[in-house]
Amino acid sequence: MEIENNPLLFFEDLLESDKYKILQKDYMDRYIEKYENLKYNNGVFDYERGIIIENEDTDLSFHLYFDNLINTEYYNAKQNLDKNVLEIVKQNVSPKEFLKLQTATIDFLLTQTKKYYLTYPIIEQALLKLKNHLVIRFNLKSSHGYTEVTKFPSFEWDYLDGCQESAIETLRSLSQQLSSKSIIECSEEDFINAFMGKEVLNGVKWLIKTKDRKHSSKPTLFAFIDYLIEENFIIEIKEREYNNAIEYVFREYNGELLKNIRQSKSSSTAIIPVDIQTIIDNLHSPTFLV
Repeated sequence: MEIENNPLLFFEDLLESDKYKILQKDYMDRYIEKYENLKYNNGVFDYERGIIIENEDTDLSFHLYFDNLINTEYYNAKQNLDKNVLEIVKQNVSPKEFLKLQTATIDFLLTQTKKYYLTYPIIEQALLKLKNHLVIRFNLKSSHGYTEVTKFPSFEWDYLDGCQESAIETLRSLSQQLSSKSIIECSEEDFINAFMGKEVLNGVKWLIKTKDRKHSSKPTLFAFIDYLIEENFIIEIKEREYNNAIEYVFREYNGELLKNIRQSKSSSTAIIPVDIQTIIDNLHSPTFLV
């Protein structure tokens, strides 16, 4: 695995100056030949405002593209930060200095957002969530002016402002696929709420059973949640909150509360079942208009 030398390169380049209008022009120029015949009429192809089509049914605009671009680059940076730390540790070197540099860079970039992108808070949020990720995953000390964004007792899907509907659609698809494979049983609303930091009413039944078929298999449940964290779909949380979230969200196959979660987690070595891993691997990645 090669080290990504600068996982924050996109944000550093973006925050050198206010590049919104430059990026908007490049975006519109790519579409001008195809759409300029629509004229400047009724919110259709407005070059100055970065709108190609905008009505009740369609939103093809630079604003939407920009939000999706920031969301995608946030995920890329997050994954590359983790890859770097893994490679450094593999070389028997402490990642402390690397993490210190990355958090300092993020702090500087946050000051740049206030200078150049005050009207686009999605950039600041992406950087705060990157810092939040480093603090929680690598047990760093929180710095002044920074607050963790994770909510409990349910889990938090990892998405940025403006991308909530996309996150809900992904969770809806995940719920349907897990249900069709008889892995879970619950209402679609409860499943979505379970990963959006919201109230869960009846819980999510985990239908995979232990060998004696007397209980739900907690090790496979832990493997499912751990893989979602590993793949950056849900925000990583500390052990105590993790156990509380499991207890709050999930149920035995018969609807009863799960017991001895902490003890089971500490001794769990299960590998995620192949069918569950395949479902997660096939989830739609964040995309942006090209």
